[in-house]
Amino acid sequence: MKKRSKLMMAITTVFALVFTLTACGGFKKDSAVKKYSRDTTSGTREGFFEKIGYKEAQKDNTKIPGAVIVASNGAMLESIAGDEYGIGYVSLASVTTKVKALEFDGVKPTEANVLSGDYKLTRNFNYIRRADDDMSDTEKVLVKGFLLYMNSKEGLAIVKSKDGIVSSEKLDAAKKWSVIVEEADNADVKAACQNTTKTTIFLGGSTSVQGIATKLTEAFANVCSSFTANHNHTGSGDAYKRTQGSEKDSQNKLHIGFLSRDMKLGTEASPGEEPAAKNTYGTICIDGIAIIVNKANPIKGITKANAKTVYSTENIKWSDVK
Repeated sequence: MKKRSKLMMAITTVFALVFTLTACGGFKKDSAVKKYSRDTTSGTREGFFEKIGYKEAQKDNTKIPGAVIVASNGAMLESIAGDEYGIGYVSLASVTTKVKALEFDGVKPTEANVLSGDYKLTRNFNYIRRADDDMSDTEKVLVKGFLLYMNSKEGLAIVKSKDGIVSSEKLDAAKKWSVIVEEADNADVKAACQNTTKTTIFLGGSTSVQGIATKLTEAFANVCSSFTANHNHTGSGDAYKRTQGSEKDSQNKLHIGFLSRDMKLGTEASPGEEPAAKNTYGTICIDGIAIIVNKANPIKGITKANAKTVYSTENIKWSDVK
């Protein structure tokens, strides 16, 4: 009995010690916030800073003092997953179980809340293609076919499966690929897809859209045997630049570029930074932007005002984040 009592006391002591050590090693709210941001070519960055009311930081790293700059959604996720006191932002379509996505102004970042308009931290996923005169006849038809497939019932289902947000109305109204390819206006696409000669189409731009774009090209290649995709995703800033802009004829040229923000078209009287040719761009789907923290962080949400404060302030503690 004495031996059993001593054993029980020892076990109790061990559990008490483990509990004490765990409590001592918990999240410390008086620790400094370590903020992470995407680089200045990122459409996610532009959308994020616009929506939190801090446009000054869209293209200027000096406006986010002390921030660690990362090059992609994947790098952001890994950084926050490995930093107990980190905060960052990613495409809602990219969020994984490795991190915690915060409520924004009291609203959870969900597909339903994005579609209802209740979740305000949103933007569109868009595309731009090369101008007709900058493609061969075959390239032009295959690009046309891919974009038709992207907006088909099968294509939109893929977008949705990769967490792009598509309304049920749009999905219900979409035609099946088998119907689209038999339409008279698309006879050229049907013929091109039956060709036995492979043609490579180069795609790139936003890293946020990369997962969607890759799955779409894989599926399209299965119904269009002459189509081969080459992906090089380096950020939304390269979508226009490499399809219709300064690098359209370089070794980095793209047939289709993707953006996780709207095009900077400007107006006819005052062209913007990305004066794309008419009928060469459009919207794929809606996406949310999620503010993310480490899973060990007990915080559940953040306000628009506080998000701006976090990124504009050089030294701020987690106890100040609400």
